[in-house]
Amino acid sequence: MMKEGTPIDLFRGQTTISMQRTTRLLFGTAGALKSARISESFYWIPSVMKLSGVDGVLGDTGDTTQNNVFCLQATIAGDHRDPNDGINKVWLSADSRVRRRWHFVLVCEDHLQARLLVDDFARRLRGFTLGQRRVNVQVWACVLPVR
Repeated sequence: MMKEGTPIDLFRGQTTISMQRTTRLLFGTAGALKSARISESFYWIPSVMKLSGVDGVLGDTGDTTQNNVFCLQATIAGDHRDPNDGINKVWLSADSRVRRRWHFVLVCEDHLQARLLVDDFARRLRGFTLGQRRVNVQVWACVLPVR
């Protein structure tokens, strides 16, 4: 996530999008996340806050009208926590100008695990929205082999 270059491909069924990598690391407080500007990409690893189901957050600038916020969950462990509370805490901690397109991404070791988990979490998050404007959260998976 912290290496600039080729975007990471995300998928859900036959639909794909790309997540742009960044080298801008925000340190672990909610204040650091609040300081993220809409025109900058960032990677935030929460070290102070406990975010159930969220291991990190990547913001990319995309085009100027569709900035993305990706809440990430690494799926190496057998336990895959529901991310609802964690995503909501990120939403509340982020500057309102950063609140554009929100995504939940399962970072998996292989394609089979990714396909199973993206279907499972899409069901779990069906109807889940953020804020008074009821912003939807899209569920995606990507494969980043550990080896």
